[in-house]
Amino acid sequence: MKELRKAIKDIEDILHEAERGDEDFGVLTGKLMNVRVHNCSFPIGMVLGIIDDFIKNAAERKKIRALKDFDLTDERVQEVYDKINVSWNNRKH
Repeated sequence: MKELRKAIKDIEDILHEAERGDEDFGVLTGKLMNVRVHNCSFPIGMVLGIIDDFIKNAAERKKIRALKDFDLTDERVQEVYDKINVSWNNRKH
């Protein structure tokens, strides 16, 4: 489990860094393919799915960063996003 948690953190760091640096898709894909768990890299289909999910959440990250009352790093943005996402999904209709 420790290796998997480290891989998740590495993937998140790579994605946020690539977004901030406006990296090329091929470079990003290569970096993600180099993340390993038990000496195995993720298959390309999984890497593409991870990137796709990240892209879908870009607008939400931008909104959260734009909140004037917050001074958030990308890691903190993700924490706030996760918390708000859970709250939203668990709200009573």
